[in-house]
Amino acid sequence: MDRLEDFFRSNRKEFDRLKADASIWEGIESRLEPATEPVQAPIRRSLWSNYGAIAAALALLVVAALWLYSPAPTTVPPLKSRVGLEVNDIFPDIALRDPDGEIIPLASLKGKIVLVEFWASYSKICTEDHCYFFKPIYNEYKDKGFEIYAISVDSSAASWVDAIQRDELDWLQVSDLEGFRSPMVDLVEDNQLPTTYLLDQNGRIIAKNLDVELLEDTLSQILAFN
Repeated sequence: MDRLEDFFRSNRKEFDRLKADASIWEGIESRLEPATEPVQAPIRRSLWSNYGAIAAALALLVVAALWLYSPAPTTVPPLKSRVGLEVNDIFPDIALRDPDGEIIPLASLKGKIVLVEFWASYSKICTEDHCYFFKPIYNEYKDKGFEIYAISVDSSAASWVDAIQRDELDWLQVSDLEGFRSPMVDLVEDNQLPTTYLLDQNGRIIAKNLDVELLEDTLSQILAFN
């Protein structure tokens, strides 16, 4: 009410000339309205602006925390570009941890004939191959320059280690325990386990997915004089 009286008092000369008309009050309202609206509108905008800034800051903190506390990758280099490896390709230089936590680079086996095998403890085909086929071949040629670099696609450390101990698998065992989320799976043909690559002394693929007889024949020829 005080604002209305002040308005009439300061504009008295104009009102002395006015004639009674409904449009007069509309004009008065439009002149009074700016005095109230600009005060509140910036406050609303300011509040929402602050809420947005706070939400953005929290989102950045969450992303930073996830990045800082994520486990470091153990593959060198990323393998996305090496899908579909063929004979005569150089196998990627990967490095994964064994059950004791030690990092074993594939490159450390250069100078040997290496069978890179992808397997899983839950695959009956894999475990049967280990017990009935790989073990005799490994025992025959391990002292002649042959090694197996077995990459498990398990996600359970307990299952992985239990299978190694149960079947007495003496060759190199490594994994990142990421299961089928692992970048290693890019090297598994058609998600089929086991998948194997036979590498020469320089890490070049000389055969893929050999059956047991052909693997033994190949090793006997290459390592005949060792």
